[in-house]
Amino acid sequence: MKAIIIDDEIPCAQVLQIQLRENCPEVQVMALIHDSRTACQVLPELQPDLVFLDIEMPNLNGFQLLDMLPSLPFSLIFTTAYNQFALEAFNYAAVHYLLKPIDDLKLIDAVSRAQKPDFRPITPANFSAKVYSATAPEKIALPYQDGYTFVKTQDIIYCEADNNYTRFHLDHQRVLLSAKNLGTVEELLREASFFASISII
Repeated sequence: MKAIIIDDEIPCAQVLQIQLRENCPEVQVMALIHDSRTACQVLPELQPDLVFLDIEMPNLNGFQLLDMLPSLPFSLIFTTAYNQFALEAFNYAAVHYLLKPIDDLKLIDAVSRAQKPDFRPITPANFSAKVYSATAPEKIALPYQDGYTFVKTQDIIYCEADNNYTRFHLDHQRVLLSAKNLGTVEELLREASFFASISII
């Protein structure tokens, strides 16, 4: 896989390149880019298979950079020191969301996901339709701070609205927050023997 690392912090980009060399030999780093505007210009020319993208950068942050591209013809892995952007990253069909300092095992897992057909990237505009189009799925993808987790519908106990998000209550007292509103989730799970209930407190 041809990869590009986009990070304004030069030491972080260099460390990630070393981690990839030592743990993911199938990844060939084509370039380290430290300026987001430059990255926006050269990405279409370099045509990478995989992009490691920092979020907090001067000039353009990672999301603004992606919004300026006509499409996202590559697998995307966010690399950041901040976990508060995880839900927004979900809208860009990111394969993974890695927190710095990046753990070797999580990096290996992220690259492995990028190589699977189910994780091929799509444009932000049609991402929601792809993930949530099937009725009564056996599994659904939910975002969490380190990336995405696939949850079996049979493990979902109930869902509740949290403003424009949905809180999934799972077995073993697990709770996950999804960037989908409850109406969308209701349609998704209607054929999976779930029913809607309204509680007024």
